[in-house]
Formats: sequence, C-alpha cells, structure tokens
Amino acid sequence: MTTPTQKLLQDLATEIVPGFAASRTLVAEGGEIVPMVNVRDVGPHGIAPVDALEHMSLSKGSRAERYTLRAGDVVVTARGPQLKAAVVTAKTAGALASANLLVVRLTPELLPTTLVGFLWSAAGAAQIKELSRSATSMLSLNAKALGLLRLPVPPIAIQERLADLISSAEQVEASAQRALQIRKRVTQALIDELF
Repeated sequence: MTTPTQKLLQDLATEIVPGFAASRTLVAEGGEIVPMVNVRDVGPHGIAPVDALEHMSLSKGSRAERYTLRAGDVVVTARGPQLKAAVVTAKTAGALASANLLVVRLTPELLPTTLVGFLWSAAGAAQIKELSRSATSMLSLNAKALGLLRLPVPPIAIQERLADLISSAEQVEASAQRALQIRKRVTQALIDELF
C-alpha cells in the first residue's frame, strides 16, 4: 500500500470556525430558544442528541447561523483538559457549537470520520499538543492553529472502510454498555428483593 498524501487541514476544509461566544447582549429572555453543544456533550460515541443539550434564548439579530451545526461537521475541543472530537449527525444538527469548540467543515476529499479517527490517533494527539498555545496540560487551540494540522489523506475507498470499522466498533461498544446497564439493574433488583 502506498503512503497517503499529507495535507494541511486548512486545505481540506471549507471552513474552520470557533464556536458561538454567548454574551449578555446576545442572550435574551423571550428570544429564540436554541440548543448548545458544550465540551461535556462530546463523547466517545459522538455528540449528545439535541433534547439532552443545554438550551439558551438568543436575541433576534444574534447572527448565530455561522455557528449552527450541520450533519457532517466535525467539532473539536478548543479549550479544556482533553482533546475531544466527534462528527455531527442529524441528531445534533441545528444546535450551536459553544465557544469552547471549533467547527470544521470539510471538502469531499476528507470524510469527517477520517479526521476524527486521525485526531484519536497518537500522531494526531501529538500534533494537537504541539499546536496548542497553552503552557500547561490544558488544551488551548484556535481555528488557525487547527488548520495547520498535517494529516494523511487516504483514498476515499479506504476512508469509507475506516468509517465502517469505526461505526461497527461504536455499535458494539454501545451494545456492551446497554448490556452492562441491564445487568446492573437486574443485580440491584435481586439484591433489593433478597434484602
């Protein structure tokens, strides 16, 4: 297999923007109620669905459209104790990204799952650490720095196979988590019944 071409993320993205910085002038009672994705909502299985997100009321004219998430966007932590990244799905599309996140909109050359997979890799995490502006262990990343991330771009067929593998692994893990929760509830019910 040949080595994939290396490219800068800024050359593979149509847009890399910081999340929405809510200020008192933009948040207003009686305004439009919108869901907001925060760092805590980004996990190993993606982003929490809209109904599980914090909601805020925005004043008219807040110009939040730029920060409205679309299916296929990738969110990456800009600030926080650890790197998190996830692909936005239809379940979360329409929410706003908070100021602690960066939103990446990709060209068709790079699948969102490929970017997230690279960020999860040791090589991706090492580059993010180098690009971070923080002198501490806390992550501090801006859109320009994230654009300088250099990553391999495999052929689309390989990216699609990678996306299938990641999806399958996430489904297996989610099933195992559900099974564990059921086992815990059954065990607790038995203990409660016995004692």
